[in-house]
Amino acid sequence: MLAWTVALLVRLEWYAAFFAFLVSAVGAYGAYRAAGGRHNRQLAKAAWEARHHIDVVSDPVASWPAKVNAMFDMLEQDSGGNYAAALANLKLLSLPPRVQVAYNEALRDPSAETWNKLRQALVESPPVRDA
Repeated sequence: MLAWTVALLVRLEWYAAFFAFLVSAVGAYGAYRAAGGRHNRQLAKAAWEARHHIDVVSDPVASWPAKVNAMFDMLEQDSGGNYAAALANLKLLSLPPRVQVAYNEALRDPSAETWNKLRQALVESPPVRDA
């Protein structure tokens, strides 16, 4: 339809070109709405994965705070704000003492406050690599 609109504009058929453009715009909007528009959950999930945990968490050059924050945001969103469920999906092995204290506190009282304390403890305790 857009190619036809351009052809009509070149031939100076203004009314026909306007009508063709209008039909093209209405058709595009109809297709957008039929696909679910901005409420399409699969598109939103794909955008989330591309923007956060796939690109950031798996990226070897991403900073430690970026990786931790992306992981915590992903777990928090996936659990729907249920911090007990988010903690259950958080897999932590051999924790530094400060992180272990924050983790135990979050297990005792799963809330936004203890979740953020655990996030901050992890951000401030990057893993140590052997040289």
